[in-house]
Amino acid sequence: MQGKEIPKFYGSYSIELPSVGHTFRSVRLLLIQRIRGPNLSAMNAKAFSQERRKGIMRSIIDFESRVYEHDILLADSFPRNIMMKLPQSTLDADSDEDERLGDERLIFIDFAAAIFGRIRDDPIPPEYKPNLFLG
Repeated sequence: MQGKEIPKFYGSYSIELPSVGHTFRSVRLLLIQRIRGPNLSAMNAKAFSQERRKGIMRSIIDFESRVYEHDILLADSFPRNIMMKLPQSTLDADSDEDERLGDERLIFIDFAAAIFGRIRDDPIPPEYKPNLFLG
């Protein structure tokens, strides 16, 4: 999935930054692949044919199904967290080889709300439990 449907992960590190007074705070950083293209919430759905919109929805459902097979529930699958990687003709000449290959495709980002083990650990009001589908 990495580099195809989710950004490539290049590494992480922590730094200590000065804070108010003489204290420091830890800042943790992730270095991931830059995705060139808009997120789906910034796009006009009417600009795509019905067949293309169906293909986009199929890609989203297929991705969520593959993630679910790994026992992960995506709790924040909104258009703002799905980017459309632009085709080759729109990329800069300095793009890496992987970016120059293929057509436009969806890249999924922001997994901060993902639930590992598909079991919610936040309290759920009883009136919602009968309608909660986790697989």
